[in-house]
Amino acid sequence: RDGKRCDVRFQLDRFPFTCPGLIYNSIIFPLVRELLGCGGGGEVSLLYAGVMWALSDEKNDSVCPAQQQRQPQKWHGDGGHLFHHAHMPPHCINVFYPLVDITPDNGGTEFIPGSHIFGQFDMHKNEFGLCCKAGDAILFDYRVKHRGGANLSISDRPVLYLAYAKSFFRDAGNVRSGNSLVSSPSLSPVWVSR
Repeated sequence: RDGKRCDVRFQLDRFPFTCPGLIYNSIIFPLVRELLGCGGGGEVSLLYAGVMWALSDEKNDSVCPAQQQRQPQKWHGDGGHLFHHAHMPPHCINVFYPLVDITPDNGGTEFIPGSHIFGQFDMHKNEFGLCCKAGDAILFDYRVKHRGGANLSISDRPVLYLAYAKSFFRDAGNVRSGNSLVSSPSLSPVWVSR
């Protein structure tokens, strides 16, 4: 990926990634349900999960071409609107759990507030980056324009991400959601949809 990012999704159907304390965190999961409008009922699915690594500038050119070093990611949203005529409430929520402290030096995620609103994706004002401690949670609408900042530190910066969605939603434009987290539907863990 651009900005010296590696998106790792290997063996995410195994512990610790399937731990109910992570997937159904007693503080975060109820908030996700509310943000998706499922607080009073309705299922929420784990659309996909992974660990995004922001590689340090110490990595050599064989890992990442020189033109990507010391660069932030390109601005992007992880998905679009359900309909192309009006703004709707969120259908997907991203949850980031930094696995190390996020500082201005190691490439924390930057956001453009309001860019998730229908017709506002091209706006570029009031951008901000977040700093937080390892294990904190960052929640945001799947449609929000964001990017990983440049990792100027000497250490890689991993962030665990979980993308939750209303149960009807499948992201046809994102190959990650087309691949099951489990090899066989009969082996599907209970957390795939709730």
